[in-house]
Order: sequence, then C-alpha cells, then structure tokens
Amino acid sequence: MVTDSTTSSLKIVSAYRGMADYVQAARKNPPSEWQRLWLEYAVEPYWSEWAEGQFNEARIRKHISIPFTNLDGLEAEIELLKRSGIEQVVQAAFDAMTQKLPPCVPQHVVCIYAEDPDNAWVREHGVVGEGVGENILLRLSPLGEDWLRLVPYVLAHEYHHAIWGNHYFGVLGKTSMDLLTGLMIDGEADSFASMLYPEMQPSWIHALTPEEESVQWARMQEYLPGNDGAVYERFFFGDPATGTPGGTAYTIGYHIVQAYLHQHPEQSVMDLMNKEAQEILAESGYAP
Repeated sequence: MVTDSTTSSLKIVSAYRGMADYVQAARKNPPSEWQRLWLEYAVEPYWSEWAEGQFNEARIRKHISIPFTNLDGLEAEIELLKRSGIEQVVQAAFDAMTQKLPPCVPQHVVCIYAEDPDNAWVREHGVVGEGVGENILLRLSPLGEDWLRLVPYVLAHEYHHAIWGNHYFGVLGKTSMDLLTGLMIDGEADSFASMLYPEMQPSWIHALTPEEESVQWARMQEYLPGNDGAVYERFFFGDPATGTPGGTAYTIGYHIVQAYLHQHPEQSVMDLMNKEAQEILAESGYAP
C-alpha cells in the first residue's frame, strides 16, 4: 500500500517503506529473484503516484529499477528514516518555499526513497534530489552527517527547477536550452534555496578555488551556446580527463546569479525567470 500524506498542494509518497518489505522478501529468496522483488515492493506500488506520465519518466524508471543488494545497510537506513520525521520536515519546507514561489500545478508530489548504502557520494552528503516533471524525488542516506538539515535546501532547489521548467517550456514556449541557460537554471535554484536557508553552504556551490574558477570559466566559453550532453556532464559533474572538477557549473552558475542579484537587489525570483541567460550574465558584472 502507498504510504503518503497530502495537503492541497503537496503529496508526500513514503516509498522507502516499501523498501522494508523488499528487504524481508529478499532475505527469503536467492539473489536471482531480487530484481523481481525490488520492482514488486519498492517500485510498482508507488510509480503511478509520483512519476508516471512525467516528461523524464523513462530516464528515472531506468535508474530506479536497479535493486539494492546491501540488505543490512538498507534496513539500517530505513529504520533511521522511519524515526526521523522526514515527512514533517518536507511538509514544513514546502510550506515555506511556496510562500516565496507559488506552485505551478494544483499538486506537487515529493517521493522519498532511501539511497543505496553502497553509494559513497550520497552516504557522505546524505541527500540527492531529482526533478521528475513537476514532482521531486528525494534519495536519502540518513547515515550521512547532518543530512536532515540539508533536505529543505535540496527540496527548495528542486522545487525551483519545477517552477522554472514549467515557466520556461510551458509559459514562454521554449523548446531547448544551451549550456549557459543550464548554468542559470542551477544558479537561480541555488540562489532561491540560499535565500530560504542561508546557513546551508552545500559543497557544489563552493567547488572551486578562485584560480580554478577563472580557468574553468575561460575553458567553458566555446561551449556556452551549445547543448551537447557530454559537455553538460563534464562541467556539472566533473571530468578527470579534461581536468574539470565536479561542481564546476554549479559553482559558476551560482556566482553569476549572485553577482546579478548584488547589482539588482530589487529583482524577485519570478523576475529572474523572465530574463534570458545572456541578459543575466551581461548585467551581472561577473568576473571570476
């Protein structure tokens, strides 16, 4: 059964509870059955509640259909999540952010999963968010330090993405975007989250030294008008082969938007959404 809570504009799907059933079933069956059991207990009962019909459904489905095999670690995460009050934290954060940025649809959905306990990056940071159309997937590792305090920030970041995407593609009628626009998307999302939670300083917006930022910004110039997926991966998530640190685009995008807001403190969140990426850059005075 789907476990969720609902308000007029938010539905919370606690899919991590289905993972507990998967753990129990997996322990009674050989590993050859775990894929089937994962889908039966952790995916299928919840899919229609938060992901079905969303524009990036296929990509999310592929990612989330891989079963976790560290059963003891997963069980430990689930028990911590059950005792954490995570649903109340999500609800309170959503109420705060919608005061600053109204919802774009009658109801947004936040789906909560435990993350693979063998994922070292998530275990260290505790929280990963992904936009799924107008909805949000939170992948949580409560074994991570200070993870619960980071949840509202990540939620605000992803909520801004949902509103931005609806406005950019739905209202403004855009059909594609380049790398520079990608920088602005995340720069605006992190600026929105930082406005709500200024005490949080996630690593991805401080990923570069000033010297590294200057070098990476220079290297990025030729790619800004394009929309190559491999280039996007390189600058957002890092590429050792080209000497590109992870978080490069997040840091630079955040600094550009912050520079713009410093020059234009009267601009609202929605004002920014109505400005082209080139305008924001040109009017920011950004100089790493």
